[in-house]
Amino acid sequence: MGARAALVSIHTKLLSDKRKEGGLVLVDDSKIKIRAVLSRFFQAAELAENDDIFALGFINSLFALQLVTWVEKEFEIQIEDEDLEIENFNTIGAIANLVVRKNGQAQGA
Repeated sequence: MGARAALVSIHTKLLSDKRKEGGLVLVDDSKIKIRAVLSRFFQAAELAENDDIFALGFINSLFALQLVTWVEKEFEIQIEDEDLEIENFNTIGAIANLVVRKNGQAQGA
């Protein structure tokens, strides 16, 4: 395991522990996890926060479904039909903002 992968693994564990303790997941924390999972699939690409992963051709319909499922499980949120807009999933930043928005809704419920 490389140094970057080890750091991402440690950070992911810390985020998981924070969530179990009832802590809020911050947008930067979400971006780190999202970038880590996407980098596993797109190893040759160094994705920036605002790179459109659909426009770059990285995403097909099957991977889009997998991405939505992963986001729901990883961040313990429910993606509703109205959330299934490409603008919510086309960049690392957009996904992270969706997670924070949905997390905030869950905290307020």
